[in-house]
Amino acid sequence: ALVASGVPDVQAVWAHEIGGARMFNVVSIKQRYAGHARQAGHILNQCGVGAYMSRYSVVVDEDIDPSNLQEVIWAVATRSDPATSIDIIQRGMGSKNDPMYVAYPFNAAL
Repeated sequence: ALVASGVPDVQAVWAHEIGGARMFNVVSIKQRYAGHARQAGHILNQCGVGAYMSRYSVVVDEDIDPSNLQEVIWAVATRSDPATSIDIIQRGMGSKNDPMYVAYPFNAAL
């Protein structure tokens, strides 16, 4: 879905088992331009498998194996600035199967 959406240089994607194979997703990219990682993270979180019950989407550099949780957490801890590197997407697509599900009023006119 990322490549089909036009995100270049995607190296690998992994949906970690610890997140029910949907709630914790990681993509490894070779960054090519400003905003590339942010673009990949937003698209990973909101299309395909990522859109259904996705809670966390993490983007790492191409030298990190997205299937290796220890490498992913190391990259988050050493290569990101929490003040500028974390985006929160409010009220994205979810599922009633999610234990944190909250029914928000829906208004199609908005």
